[in-house]
Amino acid sequence: MSKLSFLILLFIMVLGTRVQCQTKVDSLQQVVKITSNKNEKLKALDKLSRQMIRENHKELIPTLKDYMILAKELKEYDLMASKSRFLIQQHLIRGENKEGMGLIDSMLNFKPHFKKENSEAHLLLKRGGIYFSELNYKKAIKDYQKSADLFLVSKDSIFAADGYFFAGQAYSNTGNFIKAIDKFEKAAVLYEILKDYQYMFLVNKELDLVYRRNGLSELANEKLLKLIDKSKAYKSFKSLTFFYLSLVSKAIDDKKLVLAEEYLDSSKHYEKFITDISMKSYNKITLKNLELRLKTTQNDLKAADKVYDSTLLVEEKNKHVKIIESFKLYKANYLLKKGKVKEALNLLKSAKEFAKKNTQRNNNLLDVEKLLGTVYEKLGKETEALVHKNNYIALKDSINKLSLTNALAFHQTRFETAQKEKEILKQENEIQQLEAEKKIAAGKRNSLIAILFSLVLIALGIWWSGKQKRKQLQVKIKKNKEELTEFTNQLLQKRKEQDELQSQLTELKEKVTEKEAVTSVQDLIATKILTKEDWYIFKKKFVSVYPNFFIDIKNKGYKLTKAEERLVSLEKLGLDNSEIANMLGVSLDTIFMSRYRLRKKIAAPKEVSITEYLS
Repeated sequence: MSKLSFLILLFIMVLGTRVQCQTKVDSLQQVVKITSNKNEKLKALDKLSRQMIRENHKELIPTLKDYMILAKELKEYDLMASKSRFLIQQHLIRGENKEGMGLIDSMLNFKPHFKKENSEAHLLLKRGGIYFSELNYKKAIKDYQKSADLFLVSKDSIFAADGYFFAGQAYSNTGNFIKAIDKFEKAAVLYEILKDYQYMFLVNKELDLVYRRNGLSELANEKLLKLIDKSKAYKSFKSLTFFYLSLVSKAIDDKKLVLAEEYLDSSKHYEKFITDISMKSYNKITLKNLELRLKTTQNDLKAADKVYDSTLLVEEKNKHVKIIESFKLYKANYLLKKGKVKEALNLLKSAKEFAKKNTQRNNNLLDVEKLLGTVYEKLGKETEALVHKNNYIALKDSINKLSLTNALAFHQTRFETAQKEKEILKQENEIQQLEAEKKIAAGKRNSLIAILFSLVLIALGIWWSGKQKRKQLQVKIKKNKEELTEFTNQLLQKRKEQDELQSQLTELKEKVTEKEAVTSVQDLIATKILTKEDWYIFKKKFVSVYPNFFIDIKNKGYKLTKAEERLVSLEKLGLDNSEIANMLGVSLDTIFMSRYRLRKKIAAPKEVSITEYLS
């Protein structure tokens, strides 16, 4: 096929898709228009709004409003709140934070009518995001925390993990690193339980930075070594490279240069397996600069010369401005050792400005001030050198004091938590022991009462049997005859009813087999899978169309997660990446990453689609 033919075919396919989507919207709008029953109309509006979300249709906002008005009229407040999320998102996309906040507050007025905890939780998560973007971290934390608690009650663990993650970031930005660590750790645990390893490693990267900024480098290293084992197990090469590079930096700080070289080699090895282009270039720049720092620290200037030139080439090719700025200190140190003092000074001035703008890089600023003192000393400018040396001493004292204070606070908090847990456990054991003793005493008392009562009954029985024995025997014989007659009649009646029931069942089966359940694949494609309920409905419809699809996969030994089941079922329907992303309410990058992880998991060849390989 020629290039021109391919482009023409591609244009026809895109045009056909657009026409088909337009037809779907038009037909759904017609259904809404002619539907008079309000409950049915609400369902039709739901389908229409989902299709419009998928297409980012120009009439999406009025359609969402129509749905919410009708849901309110029908007192379906949970449905109204759920749909409001998309309208809120439209406001946020347009930068209309005030309108988004107003809509959230108006929805929260209906909180007493909500039947589901996640209705309020989703609204609070959105509001926390607005507060965070406006740097109002205190209110953001409050909303994130409450939303996470509500999501745990409703068993929406993935959203609870998000709430903890965002709360951790807000705490980190306020400088409350102890609570930041607590929230990050909770999020990491939930992500790992849910097998969302991408976000689990992302949270742990945040944790590593927080530990190191607050004087807990040893703890950070211990956790990193454990995370490296997990990264290898889950084949998360991006995380492996990041964690090894973090260990390289710490090993150089501690003058453990042989160990630093080993970590650097490991990082180079796993960097080759990263497929994400942006992440690959980011890691290459970091790797090159750390290698330059290592060779300079080892005074191996011949090797450093080659690394320096290759570092400049990598940075020129992969323009990550922020990360390049953060590594100017290493280049300045190299240039200073090469005797290029003025060039080193220019880089240090730029590095200082960058460090001052990024308050979380105090350690960089410390090293810059120290090196500036050395540079000015070599230039013979004693006054300037003294200023920077004093700056270095003051900043070092400040950082050391803060790190020591924070580290002590962290360990004190962990100690107090452990002691409280021990005390709680002790109290619980005492309570359990008391309860057990109460049960034993109650059991003994009940046994004694039962024995006394039995003795009384036995005595009465003996007395009564001696007096009424003959009469009782006659009554019993008569009663047995009556029961036998009654039982025989019941058997005859049951047989008659059973025959009638069998006849009815046969007739009903004949009627049922005459009808065929016809499930439309278009209904499946029109479904928006955003909640657990959506997935339940979608999967039920899907299985009715492809009854053996998931069974065959399971019989072949593949164990798919719920997220992977969603992906393969949508691919089975022939949807493209964009449509799948819209249906799941996630980004295209997430779809690419999910497909990549699944393909790796099942060892599917690149030339075969996942669904073909599975089936």
